[in-house]
Amino acid sequence: MFRRTVLFAFACLGLASMAAAQTGPVSSRRSTTYDGIVAKSLSHVSFGADQERRATSSSAVVVASPDPNVHGRVQIGFFDSGDTGLLIGGGVTAQPFHNRNLELLVDANLLRNNGINTLYVSGNVLYDFVIPNENFTPYAGAGLGILHDEFDTQTRLQILGGIRVPMKADRAFFGELRIIFTDTVTTTVVMGGIRF
Repeated sequence: MFRRTVLFAFACLGLASMAAAQTGPVSSRRSTTYDGIVAKSLSHVSFGADQERRATSSSAVVVASPDPNVHGRVQIGFFDSGDTGLLIGGGVTAQPFHNRNLELLVDANLLRNNGINTLYVSGNVLYDFVIPNENFTPYAGAGLGILHDEFDTQTRLQILGGIRVPMKADRAFFGELRIIFTDTVTTTVVMGGIRF
């Protein structure tokens, strides 16, 4: 009986040692497998993050920022064509072909004189005299002015010149003088405003 017990104990020890010997490699293989899965998972996560960055970059491309070569402007002033009146209006300027010296200006204004309202619309080509290391930009130009009231409509040549001084947040103050060659007398327009 004692001998059987000893043999049974040795047999259990042998089986236990074999099981222990097999546990090490299996654990190692499992660890390797798990590492591979983790590596693949991390690779997938990294790829996903890369996709997210690309998507964010694509979104940034789609949502375009405002064009720095296009500006709006508001203006107020007075005009003199024998009688003096007030003027208020607004316009848009653009630099074609990203030319820093060339500028196109289109504006519309309401003139009030002796109880009569006149619509004054103009289109102009301006040349900016960019002076290095100076905090202002003089400009000059020419174009066509259309004046329409309840009695008449005139399309006349005009010349203009002014100066622009930068302000904060991509804004600039400007002062401008225009001369419109109307029928009877020359009309002089003096205005100032903000470009944004």
